[in-house]
Amino acid sequence: MSLKSKENIGIKPCTRILLVGPLPPPVGGTTTSFYELVEGISSDTSINTFVINVSRSQQKSLLANFVIGMSCLIRSVVKIPLVDVVALNLSNEGFLVFGTLISYVCKLFNIPILFRVFGGSLDIYWENCGILKQAFLRRLFHSGNILLQTKLLTDYFSVKFPEAKIHWFSNSRVIQEIGSEPKYFQKFRFIYIGRIDSKKGIFEIIEASKKCDPTSVEIHLFGPLVGNITLADFDANPIITYKGIVPYDQIYETLQEYDTLLLPTYYEGEGYPGVILEALVCGVPVISTLWRSIPEIITHESNGILVPPKDIPLLCQSMLRLVNDRVFFQKLKMEAIKTASRFDNKIWNKRYVKHCLNAIVNKKI
Repeated sequence: MSLKSKENIGIKPCTRILLVGPLPPPVGGTTTSFYELVEGISSDTSINTFVINVSRSQQKSLLANFVIGMSCLIRSVVKIPLVDVVALNLSNEGFLVFGTLISYVCKLFNIPILFRVFGGSLDIYWENCGILKQAFLRRLFHSGNILLQTKLLTDYFSVKFPEAKIHWFSNSRVIQEIGSEPKYFQKFRFIYIGRIDSKKGIFEIIEASKKCDPTSVEIHLFGPLVGNITLADFDANPIITYKGIVPYDQIYETLQEYDTLLLPTYYEGEGYPGVILEALVCGVPVISTLWRSIPEIITHESNGILVPPKDIPLLCQSMLRLVNDRVFFQKLKMEAIKTASRFDNKIWNKRYVKHCLNAIVNKKI
């Protein structure tokens, strides 16, 4: 995947934005979000974008990834004097390390900087940092505009740093055209998409499935196996089938073949899971947990059902409720589609550009 800078010719000069962040591969929540952001902004004829991909490979050695990181840093430093604003899109660790280095260069050339931090665990990261790391993070919060994915994080750091320019900036997805004809399946079909990880609630799904009727319910799991989970964990289960990894360009198509998304997560890094937003776009209700910021996007008994983490009986009860109450299920489907419009990436891309332009204007004042 190659994204190059875009030159525009016109009466008005283009705003030059240096976008730094991770592009696929690998395909994941952060790489997908950054790719869709770059694609959206690059279509704006008033913007000239320069893109630096900071993705690293899990298959490469530590030394190889270090070389990749240094290359990204050098290319960023070279571009900074040539742009109007620098926009970094990074993980917690990237925000601290890469963000600190780039912020000093931006200060040297008097170029405004914007930080977008992926995920929903920056508060946990802060609390686990030592005094030195917290000092660097404190400086970063006062170095430029900060975009945080969840309201939980936005509120947390706004209280901690009231003078900082902190803004809520949601995860978003491309809104797809969904067929108007409802699909009916022989069995009620649940789907899980994501890392097959114990902290994502996989074992809770397995236990809850044991109370379901295999003649009327099926559960399909998609995603890479993580940790000590193996195919043997599902082999003896007549309801659960492991389906491998779904290609990113087939996620929407795949979701539309199911009734409900299961994500009973208690993963501490959870922000706004991309798969939940993708399910909402497809009109697929979600059963998830009262965990971290998930209640910010799933409203209980409106566009989905929320249960306490690790509560297997209530998870099972919620699954069976959707199987047996089709009126309630259809209500959730309609609300899911309505909710998805709030996370349209066209809306959020425009807001991102606005944040960049405001950073430029504020620098000139």
